[in-house]
This record gives sequence, C-alpha cells and structure tokens, in this order.
Amino acid sequence: MKNLILIALLAVFIISCDQDDQDLINPETANLKGDWFNGSELDEGATLYRFTYTFRGDGTFEGVSTFRNSESNELLGYDYKVSGDYELTRDSIIFFTTKQFYIEAGTPAYLPALEDLDIRDISERQAVGYEITENKSLLTIDFPPCGPTENCIDKIIYSRLED
Repeated sequence: MKNLILIALLAVFIISCDQDDQDLINPETANLKGDWFNGSELDEGATLYRFTYTFRGDGTFEGVSTFRNSESNELLGYDYKVSGDYELTRDSIIFFTTKQFYIEAGTPAYLPALEDLDIRDISERQAVGYEITENKSLLTIDFPPCGPTENCIDKIIYSRLED
C-alpha cells in the first residue's frame, strides 16, 4: 500500500514538472526579444535619462541606464547596469540577475564609462508580470505588490527600440 501511494505521488510530481516546462516560451522566437526603453527629461529638459532592457534570444538580458545631452544627444554617462538570464512564460518574465553595476554613494549622478561603475556579483530571482501591446511596440512590466512601508513600483511601460 505504501508503495502505491509513493508511486502515485511520484506520478503527480512528474506530471506537474512536465506542465511547468511546457509553459516556458523559447526566447529565440518570443515577441520580447529586442531592445525596450523608458525615458524622461531631467534638469528642465537639458538631460535625457533612459533605461533600456535588451532581451536576447539566448535567454540573457541586460538593463542599462544612460544620461544624454538633450540638444546634442551626446552620451554623458551611466549610473546603473544589470545583467543575467531570464525565462519567459505566457504571463511572466523571471529574471535571474547575476551582475549589478552601480554608483557608490557620495559620487556624482552618473559616471562617464560603464567600467567606472562598481560591480557586485549577486544571485537574485524576481518574477514580474508582462504584457506586449500596441502592435508589439509597448511592453508593460507589472511588479508584484509590496508591503505598506516599502517604496515600490506598480508598473513601467517600455517602448520597443527600433533598429
């Protein structure tokens, strides 16, 4: 009798794992593949801030924030970069962040080269909801809810960066 229960539990486990694998979308053929940005003007329009996600077909991603002169479009510098792997399902992106590049406290708002940022190896997993709309030109990322005293982001809308 114990063996029958054990076999039944094992069968349920195998079936549920198999269904999870079927929910994964191949990043090579996904609509998410490419560059997506969100930006704003700073300093009364003198500086443009842009955060760009790049989702590659090999299941890796990179996010970089840049600052540019709004008149000349000259690159002024960077303040953040993140990279790692991702998995995609019908309704979520699972980020597996492995590297984070950032500005140390007490330094300027941005640094001229990515190499000037401090690097930190991390192992972080975050699942977010997503939706691609407007003829595959807008990406909305929905962040999970957080506690009442936390400073959280609800959602961010990114535009596809055309080649």
